[in-house]
Amino acid sequence: MLIPIKFLINMDRSELIIKRNSFDRLIRCCYHSRETREHLVYLKNVDLNNYDITMINMEPEKQSSQMVEYNIDQRAILKMKAMVYEKFGTPDVFELREMQRPEISADEILIKTYASSVNTIDIVFRSGQKAVFGLARLTTGIRKPKYQILGFDFAGEVIECGQNVTGYSIGDRVYGGPGGIGDKVYGGSGGYAEFLVVDPKNISKMASNMRYAEAASVPMAALSALQGLRDSGNIKEGQEVLIYGASGGIGTFAVQLAKVFGTKVTAVSSGKNKELVRSLGADGFFDYTKEDYTKHDKKYDLILDAVGKLPFSMWKGGLKQNGIFVNAGNPKMSITRFILSLLGNKFRKKKYRNFDVTYNSEDLQYLAKLSEEEKIRSVVEKSYDLKDLAEAHRYYERGRTAGKVAVIIANE
Repeated sequence: MLIPIKFLINMDRSELIIKRNSFDRLIRCCYHSRETREHLVYLKNVDLNNYDITMINMEPEKQSSQMVEYNIDQRAILKMKAMVYEKFGTPDVFELREMQRPEISADEILIKTYASSVNTIDIVFRSGQKAVFGLARLTTGIRKPKYQILGFDFAGEVIECGQNVTGYSIGDRVYGGPGGIGDKVYGGSGGYAEFLVVDPKNISKMASNMRYAEAASVPMAALSALQGLRDSGNIKEGQEVLIYGASGGIGTFAVQLAKVFGTKVTAVSSGKNKELVRSLGADGFFDYTKEDYTKHDKKYDLILDAVGKLPFSMWKGGLKQNGIFVNAGNPKMSITRFILSLLGNKFRKKKYRNFDVTYNSEDLQYLAKLSEEEKIRSVVEKSYDLKDLAEAHRYYERGRTAGKVAVIIANE
């Protein structure tokens, strides 16, 4: 059977690559043209469901998504593998399936995913926990999952841009959060899939010195640390800052970012991770398995709880006058405790603050710049292939991860 693939090419030098996913066959059709010309390629006895088809402009400065028009047999472009779940429960609810690739609107971008990671929010969605005062189910789904594909971080390659998209081109290496236009919380097109749709406002180009697994470990954790310290904590140069849970995903970035802001950082973690957090820049260290750090005489301008385990009442004695305590994530906090903590801010100088992380290009660009300047780095403790996602979630839920757990979707 002959399957036609038609490309309309309008660039000086272009290369059509049809590459089998298993990399055992490569077909190249190179064109050199000074005018718009239609090229029709026929492949014989080929199942295009097993192929990736891309157009590469050999002169990058002239590359534009508007310069290439695709007219490909739909069987060649609409399939992908994704880890799906259709009921709440343990990691065993995940099932690897072949399904339709998502389609983009004029304002969205289609990404070929290379890596994702595991975050607490993935666990909340998958398990159906009645977190965030029991209101989480309004987002995750009441009786069954509202979204089938999780993965709140991604790193990958741009393969298609909507006609209204500017600033990105096919082939760009990007990272950020999933979700298309209008999806305020989550778009249902997550990082645990070979392709996903994104809003350009929620992504940025990756740091040039990062691999995909490292970049995919940044967004949720590093944005939580950055926005918690800068926006909620009002961090200032010269302050004394304490990071509780300093060896976790958020904590490892919080230590580094606090140093970027010019503060003196004390880290709280288990003793086995002392060398790790010291290498990230921590000036002081408490081993919570051996010391009652909450009763220490030292006072801090800012305390960031990177794992959301301790109530404000345990920390307020460690704050200076006008000090700030930031909870960087406690989905199981009761609504009573939350309201009392916020109401108390009106009657005390020491403040409690909670926040929700938001994806945005500006902060992601800033984090990429810091990475390129070698001021921050990702700590990836373990990586799992997509087919082993259940095991990745089980490992994360043990609660002793040093850094991040990455999920590999495709080989670089």
